[in-house]
Amino acid sequence: MATAAVDLASSAATGILNLGKDNLRGSSLKNNERVSVGRRNLSAGLVRAVTGDGKTVMSTSRWVYRGRQLISQTVLQPLPSASKADGPWKRDLLELIADITAAESAQNVETILQPWVSVLTCEEWNKILLEVGHRDWSLAMDVFKVFKTQSPLVKESPQSESSDSLDFPAENLKGRSEQRKPSPLLRGYTTIVGVLSRKGRLTEISTLLLEMRDENVEPDLRFFNGVVEAYSNLGLVSYVSQVIAQMEESGISPDTTTYELMIFAALRAKSTQLGKALQIFQDMLENSMEVGVKTYLKLIDACADAGDIVAADEVFMAMRSSGHTIYSKTWVKMIQLHASVGGFKEAEEIFRALRAAGIPPSAAVYDALLLSYCHAGCLDQAFSVFREYKLATKPSLMAYNYLIEASGKNGRYEESLALYSDLCNNGLRPSTVTFTSLICAMVQAGHHEKADRLYKKMIQKGVPPNVYTYTAMVRAYTACSWTRLGHEICLKMKEERIQMGTLVYGSLLNLYLQGRWFKEAAGIIKEMDRQGIEPDVAGYGVLVSSLGESGEEIAPVVKAMQASDWEPCWVATFLVNTPAGAEAEPEIAIALEKIWSIFEEWAAFKDREANRSFYNAIMDALWRRGLRRRARSVMLKARDLLPWYNRPRRGLTSVLDLRGLSVGGAQVALLDWLEDIAKYSEQSTSMVIHTGSNDPGVGRYNSGRGKGVGAVKQAVTAYLEEMCSPFRELAELGPGKLQARTELVVKWLSRRDSKDALRLHDYV
Repeated sequence: MATAAVDLASSAATGILNLGKDNLRGSSLKNNERVSVGRRNLSAGLVRAVTGDGKTVMSTSRWVYRGRQLISQTVLQPLPSASKADGPWKRDLLELIADITAAESAQNVETILQPWVSVLTCEEWNKILLEVGHRDWSLAMDVFKVFKTQSPLVKESPQSESSDSLDFPAENLKGRSEQRKPSPLLRGYTTIVGVLSRKGRLTEISTLLLEMRDENVEPDLRFFNGVVEAYSNLGLVSYVSQVIAQMEESGISPDTTTYELMIFAALRAKSTQLGKALQIFQDMLENSMEVGVKTYLKLIDACADAGDIVAADEVFMAMRSSGHTIYSKTWVKMIQLHASVGGFKEAEEIFRALRAAGIPPSAAVYDALLLSYCHAGCLDQAFSVFREYKLATKPSLMAYNYLIEASGKNGRYEESLALYSDLCNNGLRPSTVTFTSLICAMVQAGHHEKADRLYKKMIQKGVPPNVYTYTAMVRAYTACSWTRLGHEICLKMKEERIQMGTLVYGSLLNLYLQGRWFKEAAGIIKEMDRQGIEPDVAGYGVLVSSLGESGEEIAPVVKAMQASDWEPCWVATFLVNTPAGAEAEPEIAIALEKIWSIFEEWAAFKDREANRSFYNAIMDALWRRGLRRRARSVMLKARDLLPWYNRPRRGLTSVLDLRGLSVGGAQVALLDWLEDIAKYSEQSTSMVIHTGSNDPGVGRYNSGRGKGVGAVKQAVTAYLEEMCSPFRELAELGPGKLQARTELVVKWLSRRDSKDALRLHDYV
């Protein structure tokens, strides 16, 4: 019959919701008739809706139909037989609850309960409080008031001894609350406090505490836990601590529930107190207290949010030792946590432990493991796991996206394209992330036309680009000098009202300045300044380097930079745009001293990349404007202010390391080195110049005239060849290194034409 009851309850919903007057016309039972259901009487309409034939059902229904609403209730024990045939027992207790929830005032609640007051048991009162409170806490308070004032259970129950304070700290309570069976009134208070706790009604709870003091009702552990729960739900850690102190004063020891509520309170606090929660957790373990699954999961989530991997591992290990069943979601959480910091070895260990526990890896587990390998750049292991993944189940789109992005970042763009084809063949639809990762891979590999084709396919398939897609395409169009196409991207982003930050604006500045669209670049500068967005390192590098352009065309950019709130731009425009000449030297000397003081401030608080980028960009612009002496002054000041500045130091004349310099900066350093080389020619037999690969030193964007791989090498090599220098690239030294015998270099520098061309002077 139990199974039949469950089936009855589960099928009642559809039948009862569709119950109407038409359902009753074809039945022999009338609407006002009642049918025996066990020891209860239910309306004929309800029974007919449940069973279809109006026959007697030998089970207690879990469903009550009131008007046109279906009310689901907890299964209640059948009421005892009534002594009077026409008494209130003809009504079902669940219908009583439905009547209360439909009441419009406290007076109505009292009227509805009046016939029941003398016959309801303590358990039934508490169940009514719970069910009504679940829907309306204020109606539950009205029910509790009737229970308190009219129920014979309360009147017949002996009152507890007096307590002298609201907080129940009286010594005569110690050791007694746990031993004594709770009175009906205390049970009622405990239930209503639980109801109010779940609704966050702290004011009403405080009122009940006052009532308990006046009525001399002694709290027990269960009651205290109800109060702790109320404060815990709102993260009020200090209030929880006060209740714990009151419990100890009353001689009541906190139990497992209390400790877990304390943990939840610490985790829900306005400023999460993870350390306190972990300390309580450790106390529970040391005292051999059983920790619930929910507590473990909440702690792991909190550790993950705080990025505390060590603590998360400790909680996870304790959970495994506790014997609790650990479901796939928790394993995935732990693998993802380690994956987020590139901890692929730890992720591997968790994956092996999952298998040892006999849990077959789900798609989410494989995804998390792939993420760990991809973040760590371990592509071979990632592809190995991916092959196993494909044998076990169909890989998710997320897995493909992880691998496509990682392959592109590691320069393996062919594999990115192969994964894209495999993804489509498996019936998956490429997402925005898929196309964006592919486009970024092509841009990084220098295949800008392929990036353009992918972008057009993305639009054709109706996949919406995001800000990262647009930024990658701007970079691609900049590299191809397709400024108009990049400009269309800019207009599209503005049309779609995409939020553009520092990175996007920097890309647009690079696009317009490289394409010599100076008016548009000036507009971007004004827009950024108006929105309070300062350029990043790369953006400043591009702006400052652009000052190397001469002529009236660059004037809008210069004016926009001077009018901005960006101090680096003021300094750069003065240094580059103040002409050389004897009459301007005194003024320039004074201004330079002020600029050097600004450089000193930057050396103290700006990071290395920012300082290096700024100096390189300034030297690049000054070189291109023919201000060689001024460029060398900037380089020498950088040496003085920044001990780590990796320019050639005095005394190390046999080797010149130009890596990390812009094109202009490299040529300034070369001439400065060659100017003093004759003084130290006796100390070495050969000279070596390290040009390295292209590292413009101004952030992500190339500056100067050189573009592509080896821009510094190309510029320096071309300059030395033009001057007929003896420096040559030797295969045995490796790429990017030029060498010459010292005696040949000295002889070359002694020629008049070389002296004039290599002089570090300013061209007026």
